[in-house]
Amino acid sequence: KKSLVIHPIVDKEQNEATRAKTDKHKSSSSNVATVQTLFPSAVFVAKNVLSQSECDAWIEHAEAGGGFEHVAHPATRIIAHRECGRIQQDDWIMSERLYQRLKPIIDYVSSNVTISNYSTDDYKPINCNGNLRLYRYNKGMSFGRHYDGSNEIDRYENAQTEITVLLYLSSCEGGAT
Repeated sequence: KKSLVIHPIVDKEQNEATRAKTDKHKSSSSNVATVQTLFPSAVFVAKNVLSQSECDAWIEHAEAGGGFEHVAHPATRIIAHRECGRIQQDDWIMSERLYQRLKPIIDYVSSNVTISNYSTDDYKPINCNGNLRLYRYNKGMSFGRHYDGSNEIDRYENAQTEITVLLYLSSCEGGAT
């Protein structure tokens, strides 16, 4: 299993301080993102992408903004079973901020994966999709096994979604998500 250590992009001063601290101690710091390849060319896990306070702020913002819409539908031949709480919003400003934070990870992943049949030398990631979604799973809720599709993005010429990025804002006991 390959892994890569990536320093978080918070702000320049904090990032330089974090980098200096990490370089000095070379220990597994909880504020340094790491990427691990779980399944070559397909599944990667990055830990510590957001700080605990950033995760808490996302959760607080979601809950204060009217809460989560309940989404539920049974499995069909085409659609996976899903039951969860969801907030969905188009926000290109936040997607650009997320992209800048994730860029070192995205560069690593995209250089280690076959993106699609359309891949060429100039075919590369340019941004996160502005259609941001927050999900909340309470006890008994789940999302069945499925493949994510690809969507065309009108904001950019010849652009489409290719890589799914999930950011877990909290953890669960026992390995459930």
